[in-house]
Amino acid sequence: MFIPDNIRFILEKLNNSGFEAYIVGGCVRDILLDKTPNDYDVTTNALPEEIKEVFSSCKIINNNGEKHGTVTVRYNHENIEITTFRSDGDYSDHRHPNEVNFTKNLKEDLARRDFTINAMAFDIGGNLYDYYNGEDDIKNKIVKAVGDPYKRFDEDALRILRALRFASVLDFKIDSTTLDAMYDLKNTLSFVSKERIKVELDKMICGIAFTHLAKNKKIREILAEIIPDLRDMFDFDQRSKYHTNDLYNHTLSTVEGVEPNHILKLSALFHDIGKTKCFQIDKKDNNIYHYIGHELVSKEIALKNLKNLRYSADEIEKISFLVEYHDYTFSEKLKSMRKFMKLMPEKDQELLMDYLINLKKADRIDHNFKNDFNFDILKENFNTIKNDENECYNIKTLKVNGNDLLALGYNGKKIGEILNTILDKVIEGKLPNDKDELIKYIKNNY
Repeated sequence: MFIPDNIRFILEKLNNSGFEAYIVGGCVRDILLDKTPNDYDVTTNALPEEIKEVFSSCKIINNNGEKHGTVTVRYNHENIEITTFRSDGDYSDHRHPNEVNFTKNLKEDLARRDFTINAMAFDIGGNLYDYYNGEDDIKNKIVKAVGDPYKRFDEDALRILRALRFASVLDFKIDSTTLDAMYDLKNTLSFVSKERIKVELDKMICGIAFTHLAKNKKIREILAEIIPDLRDMFDFDQRSKYHTNDLYNHTLSTVEGVEPNHILKLSALFHDIGKTKCFQIDKKDNNIYHYIGHELVSKEIALKNLKNLRYSADEIEKISFLVEYHDYTFSEKLKSMRKFMKLMPEKDQELLMDYLINLKKADRIDHNFKNDFNFDILKENFNTIKNDENECYNIKTLKVNGNDLLALGYNGKKIGEILNTILDKVIEGKLPNDKDELIKYIKNNY
C-alpha cells in the first residue's frame, strides 16, 4: 500500500512517540477502490496537546481546529490535519455536534462516521481496521450508513446529499434502509447551507450514475427538496409528437447525454423545466401540447434556483444563456450564425458554442425525429466568423463606432439606434462591413 512520504512521516512520528496513528476515511476507501486519494486524513489516540508536543519541531497552523480535536501540522510545505479519536455529542442543528468528546478507542471514532465505506482505517503497515463491513460494501457497491441511518442523517442532514453523491460518482447502490431514512428525513436539508448543497449537487450531477439514481421516486423527491421546481416535471405527459418520454425522463436523458461538466449538466436539468408553466393545447387536437416560449420560462426558473443555491454570476450567466437558446433554430448559412453570435455574451464565446452544440445534441437523443442536422457546420461557421477580422456580428466588430458618429454630428440615443440598425444590415449582408461605405450610408439615410 502506497502512503506518501509526508503522511508516512506523520504516522511514524506518532508511533515512535508511543501513540496509535492511522490514515482514515475517504483515502482508505479510495485505496480499496484502486484509486489515488486526493488527500489523506490522519487519526490518533494522542490528544491535541500531545500532538503539538510530538511535532514541536514543525510549524503548527492555528486554524481553530483544536476545539474539534484537529491539529494542523506544517511539514515539507504541506498542511497535514491530525485528529484525535473522538465521539460526537448531540446534534441540535442537524449539522454540527454540540460537543466533541475525545476517546482512546478507534472503533468508537469510526462509529461516528457517515457511511461504512468511509469508516475504515489503515495503519502504517497496511493493516485494515474495518469494524462495520465497509470493505464488503465496497465490493458489493453499496452506500450504507454506519449504525442507525436515522440517527446518522438526523445528526447531519448534509449526509443525505453525500450519500447521493457517493452513489452517483462511484456507481453504487444505496442500501434500502439507508434510503428510507434519507427520504423520511429529507426535510432536514433545510438546515444545510446553500453553499454546501451547491458543492454536493455539482459533484453528484456529474456522476456516472446520477440519472439512474434520479429516476428512483424517493431520490427524485429528495432532489426536489433542494430544487422544488423539479416536482412539476414528474410524470408530466408532454403530449408531443416529438417526444418519447415524459418531461422528467426526457430531462434525465438530456442530462445523461451531455458531457460531465456541471455547467452543462445543470443547463440540461433546467432546459425544459418551464414547459409545465406554458403549455398550450392544440386547437385541432386536444391530445397535443405546444410550448411556445418555454425556453424563457425555463430560464427564469433556472435563474431563481441558481441564485438560491448561491451560484456565481459567471455560472448563472452561462447556464441561463444555454437554457434560453437550447432550442434556437439555426440554418447552415453563415448569416444564421452571425445573428446568433450577436446574442452571445462577449465572454467565453467559443466555450459557450461548444456547450450549446453538446446540449442540442443531447436534447435530441429521445426525440421522435431523425437527427440529421449537421451540428459540425455550426462550429465550422462559428470559427469562420470568429477568425475573420472582416466578419461582423456585434457592435464591436463594426468598422464604424460611436466616435465616428459623434464626428458626423450625431449624439445621444441616436448613435445607438444607428449602430444597431446598420449592424443588422451588415449581418444580413445588405451592407458591407467597410468604414467608408458605412459612413456614406449613414450620411445618406440619417
